[in-house]
Amino acid sequence: MKRVLFDILVSILAITYFYRLAFGFNVKELENLVGLNICLKCDLSGANLNNANLRKANLKMADLSETYLRDSDLREADLTQVDMTMADLSGADMRGAKLKLASLNEANLTGANLTGANLELADLTGAKLYGAKLTEANLRSVDLTLADLRLVDLTGAKIQGVTFCKTKTPWGKDDTGCG
Repeated sequence: MKRVLFDILVSILAITYFYRLAFGFNVKELENLVGLNICLKCDLSGANLNNANLRKANLKMADLSETYLRDSDLREADLTQVDMTMADLSGADMRGAKLKLASLNEANLTGANLTGANLELADLTGAKLYGAKLTEANLRSVDLTLADLRLVDLTGAKIQGVTFCKTKTPWGKDDTGCG
């Protein structure tokens, strides 16, 4: 009987381990996000959350790398210190979102609305922001090295200390922050 229970336990652990390897995210954490709108320090890397309603969600320090969030509602969401490396946020509504210290390396933010968002100290190296709306956004000390900001609306944005290096901007290529 002990041997059977042991075999069952090992099988469950193996299935859980391989499921996590295959899909990258934790299903329980996803259920928590859907049910409570909270997912602190959770791993949702690679999850498909396209068109999700995550308005005012608390995702502080979550791993959302390579996550699909196309056309999602992330208005006023707390994304402080979140890892969104290579995430697809094209068309996302992120008005008023908190993205302080977030990592958005190579993220696709094409056409995203980041009006009034706080991106202070965020890393957007290589991010695609083509046609995004960044009006009144806080971009203080943001790294925009290799980012594509063509057709971006920066009206009223705070850009003190921004690193522009090989950055495609509405005013042309900007290398003023290259060291």
